[in-house]
Amino acid sequence: MQTAQLAHLVPQLAANGSLAPLLEPVLKALIHSRAFSSQTKYDNHLRGYFAFCSLHKLSAVPADLRTVVFYFGSLLQRAEAKNQTVSVLTGPRDAISTLHQLCGYESPTQHFLIKQLLQGAQRLLKTPKRKRSPLTLRHLTELASRFSGPSVSLQKHMLVTAMSIGFFGFFRYSDLAAITANHVSMSQRKITIFLPYSKTDQLHRGASISFSACPGKLYCPVSLLTQLFARAGLRGTRRPVFMRFDHSLPTEIAIDYNRCHKQFKELFHAIGLDDTYGTHSLRVGGATLAASINIAEAQWMAHGRWLSTSAARGYVHQIASAEHVPTALAAAEAEEPSIDPSPNPLLAEPMVPLLPPVVARRRYRRATPTPRSVPTVIHRPGRRPITISSRLLD
Repeated sequence: MQTAQLAHLVPQLAANGSLAPLLEPVLKALIHSRAFSSQTKYDNHLRGYFAFCSLHKLSAVPADLRTVVFYFGSLLQRAEAKNQTVSVLTGPRDAISTLHQLCGYESPTQHFLIKQLLQGAQRLLKTPKRKRSPLTLRHLTELASRFSGPSVSLQKHMLVTAMSIGFFGFFRYSDLAAITANHVSMSQRKITIFLPYSKTDQLHRGASISFSACPGKLYCPVSLLTQLFARAGLRGTRRPVFMRFDHSLPTEIAIDYNRCHKQFKELFHAIGLDDTYGTHSLRVGGATLAASINIAEAQWMAHGRWLSTSAARGYVHQIASAEHVPTALAAAEAEEPSIDPSPNPLLAEPMVPLLPPVVARRRYRRATPTPRSVPTVIHRPGRRPITISSRLLD
């Protein structure tokens, strides 16, 4: 959403005269309160929502319950026809709710009727979630043997290098596209890649990911990346490492997602893999490999920049056979690319959570109460007894 659109929708922020120039940075900051990917999704959802309201002459902001119910009805009808999941409703719900909150209105999506509608849609649209299959070391070996080396085109060699780096670095496509030549430091035995930002690092703190070489392996990430730097002339530049090719010639633009996904698929199909393999198979395969060779969960979670245990475990697939991890890997684990215990290469010690010192809890004993003396009682026949305090007798 553009700042002009938001300014039109938020009457509370109307400003004239000397205050008008101050409104632009405020609106810009409000729009960037969500991640860039969320902004893009919200824009797409709101575009359809505004079109629906304009077609039926309904108020988009503020919207009443009737408007949102009928809009969700149109989305539900389309989802049933196209066999889509309930995300076609949850995405617009979040976008409409955020828009109303930014404009200072109560969101109709919080109504009980909308919540029940979404629960019913989840049961109706019970399409199973499709997860990417994990890439394996055997797949990487076959890809590297056929599509890497000096006799293969630079474009195919770059794609196989991206697969190896993505596999052992647990990278998403967005991580690969963000890597530039000045972010890479290499030696014969180790490479360190600095990620200026990632999906789980929205504040751009940055992270360094290190892993070592595996001599004699065709899929060795250090060897493949060194060859790519030499062939593409990347050393000493700020060009993207995984660049886009136009007419078989490299450009200075990072490869976009559609081309990356399509070209990965072509290489996957060439070695006999089906459509369940995609760009995310690199991250899934690396996490599955790390979990299968008994690397500590906190260690490979830090390597993959996961913030929650449930999200990290969702990437680990159950291994039906020993195909994913060769027996030689368990016997000679040092030959495989090792995962740095800490994202910071300057830390030589493994990352151990610092626990507060154990302080013995002081136990207080209650003082023994002083026994009270029994008062003296004088009994008188036919009259009330007289009680004399012991203090009076002292």
